[in-house]
Amino acid sequence: MPFTARQPAMPWLEMPLEFLTLLETLHEFTELECKLRTASSSVEDSDRLQQLHDQIVQLSAPLLEPESLDDLSQRQIDMVFTHAVCLVQAIARCVQDEPVPLNTAGSETLQRFQFDYWAAPEKCKQIRDRLERVTELTSAEIAAIEAQVSRCAGVAYDRQAISKALRERFALWPKNERIDQAALECFQSFYPQSPLAVGEVKLVICGLIVFFCIPFEETRLTTTRFDGLREPEQRTISDFLNRIQRFEQSQFAHFPVFGSVTASGVSATVVESLATNTGLSGDTVRRHLSHMTAVIPLAEVDKFVVHDIWGHAWQAAVMGYDRLYDELAEYAEPLGLQERSDRSNEAISFGDCFQIQGQTVRFNEQRFRKFTTRLVTNRLPVAMAPVVAELLADLTEFKIVDDAAQSNPETRYRYAELLPSSSRFKASPAKLDLLIQDLEFYFQQATKSLRLWASRPSRQQQTIDQLQNKGADTLSATEAVRHGCLLWQRWLADGFQHQRRWHVRDGRLQVNLATAIQLNFIGVHREILHAYDRIGKLNAEHTGLKSFRDVMLIATAIFFASEPARNLWRIDEWLALKIEPLCERFAMELASVEKPS
Repeated sequence: MPFTARQPAMPWLEMPLEFLTLLETLHEFTELECKLRTASSSVEDSDRLQQLHDQIVQLSAPLLEPESLDDLSQRQIDMVFTHAVCLVQAIARCVQDEPVPLNTAGSETLQRFQFDYWAAPEKCKQIRDRLERVTELTSAEIAAIEAQVSRCAGVAYDRQAISKALRERFALWPKNERIDQAALECFQSFYPQSPLAVGEVKLVICGLIVFFCIPFEETRLTTTRFDGLREPEQRTISDFLNRIQRFEQSQFAHFPVFGSVTASGVSATVVESLATNTGLSGDTVRRHLSHMTAVIPLAEVDKFVVHDIWGHAWQAAVMGYDRLYDELAEYAEPLGLQERSDRSNEAISFGDCFQIQGQTVRFNEQRFRKFTTRLVTNRLPVAMAPVVAELLADLTEFKIVDDAAQSNPETRYRYAELLPSSSRFKASPAKLDLLIQDLEFYFQQATKSLRLWASRPSRQQQTIDQLQNKGADTLSATEAVRHGCLLWQRWLADGFQHQRRWHVRDGRLQVNLATAIQLNFIGVHREILHAYDRIGKLNAEHTGLKSFRDVMLIATAIFFASEPARNLWRIDEWLALKIEPLCERFAMELASVEKPS
């Protein structure tokens, strides 16, 4: 991604004019994709969308900037790679310790998914020994990374223990002849006022996540029982379904699930039982349950199961993404005068935008511009964490299609139907249409507190009250806040708009911040397609790995999460220039173990 966009300082950024054609092609792509979402498509429209996609991938090649990684030492790169390899092994050990998953919901994808690593102990030692030869790290440094991975895996082991204790508490085992009754009793311990009946709660339980799968669409059960109920009884069920589906900003902190289970809502008796059986405190059990429990529509079970279990659950448990989502959960909080634009020594506070002289408040437009720009750009990497998480979870899930079509990649189109998806690119490991939708949604998270401040009188009144507490009179404080709100609304329609905006002035291309971030992820999309294909072709026969796909995914996840503010803008370079060559060297080194000396 171009340097000016990688370190944005203003909501409008200059970019080379050569990207104008790319932006125009991207605009045509999104217009057509939006049309196809709301109307039946013709073969010609579908073909045209694919052509535009391919043109975008081709036109985005100049976005790659090799020099953006110049500040990364080989040692730093090796540490990320080693961390990923050790984490692949740790995940495999965790999963091997789990009971067989429970699946009464009829998921077809869960049994099809295969992790890339199921090596025998001797292979583990070979991999450990070869890391010293393929990287510049010492044995002590590798041991330190292994210790760090073991500490991180503690969260996964805690959740696995809770999952197992929950299954024992309610006899949630495949051989239980009363499994539907047990499933309902388990569900009712999380939702005591549940009006559901036996047989209306199905389960998918793995070590890290419990899915309650219910036959519903919107706020109606899709069952004959529901159809036969009187209107008041139907309304009771509909109100319940509406309540447990309602999403609030705070639920981002429940990642990898966004359910309505809260610490106080779970049965105290059940929590005490789980705490006793796991050796964890009750508060710890409650906190983990809020990250482990999801309610999903039964008919859509395969949209979620592999994606969330093998993608998001491990991102949360051992890759640090939970802390990013914790921060994201706070981005709708009201702005106080003490709110700082960033964590630097030069940070501006929201209160700095309001200068009080005597009882008069003067609104400082220049400081407000600096504050809003810094606040949004500081929050942007965290707001984009879900986009990175989704991209990598989609790739994880796509391995089902890839493995099914292993002997003939052309059959991907046939096997793509194994994975329910709203994307029009079901046979592609990365979905450009869904990516653009996610980018627009999550970009708005970076501006959310400002948008709510400028649109909600109650939040504006909070600012007025705080200014009055500092000695300002009501009229002056009210006018200053009104001035700020109008200014932000004007900027929101322009430079801080969540959709693409660009123009050419004096032969120069200027783009708003949302356009810059979309172009950045177009580059990531391109390199995901290329790296996934190249890494999938590496010979892993002698490595103990089925392939290097999981290493690629986990290394990329670690790279981003280690320093989101910097690495958000160079994920494409990481994929293209670092991870694939390292995987290739590692494969060659491991293969040499099998050769006679």
